[in-house]
Amino acid sequence: LFYNHWHFPDNVLHYWLAKADPLSPIYNAEGATVARQILARTCQIADRLIGGLMRCADEDTLVIVVADHGNTINQWRANLGKRLKEVGLIAYEEPPRGQPAYESPPVLHNSKAYIYGGLQINVNLKGRDPQGVVGPADYEKVQEAILDALYDWREPTTGKRVVALALKKQDASLIGYWGERCGDVLFVYNAGFAWGETKGWETVRRAEGGANHGPQIPTAGTELSDNLSVLLLAGPGLKRGYRWESE
Repeated sequence: LFYNHWHFPDNVLHYWLAKADPLSPIYNAEGATVARQILARTCQIADRLIGGLMRCADEDTLVIVVADHGNTINQWRANLGKRLKEVGLIAYEEPPRGQPAYESPPVLHNSKAYIYGGLQINVNLKGRDPQGVVGPADYEKVQEAILDALYDWREPTTGKRVVALALKKQDASLIGYWGERCGDVLFVYNAGFAWGETKGWETVRRAEGGANHGPQIPTAGTELSDNLSVLLLAGPGLKRGYRWESE
């Protein structure tokens, strides 16, 4: 078995994709020409790498090319902590004089929920969390409040929902998500949105470049690129020239 993890294309896409895509907030035609040349050259290097490996393979060798994700542009930045504060689910400390309040840490003993990883939120539950304030009888009620906060969250200029999908933990097994260590609410951002900083207490702002594959729903994409993965196989016992088209 020969295994090679090649991360270079991911680094290129994170930086250059937004400069190449007409739907990006930082797009300009002159810069896009250079960006597209760099993206094309990256694909050419990948093609050379795979071609070299295939020349080393004999007729009994299986060659597999697989990616765990694609990439798509950031159009807006979304700040989850500020959104949960806006709807009263998280409280923040009073900041020192001259320091913005949003830079202060949350006060857990006054918060009904807290952020648990990039795309998870926990109910601040008594008996489980050290500073828990929500009794077990109100657990699902707070879960519902979190869902409301996520699904009612919209980008103000377009009205587009910030969040594409949110599920309670007890309902999320249908997408393969369960277990004691999982958050109480799981969610994923809508196409074009990514986690990031915003100004003041605003919860959403226009992005200033970049591309992502973690925060946005896997089907997110534009005409230039998307988040979907790729799987290529060549070798014995495989259908020659077969292509599966996803919808």
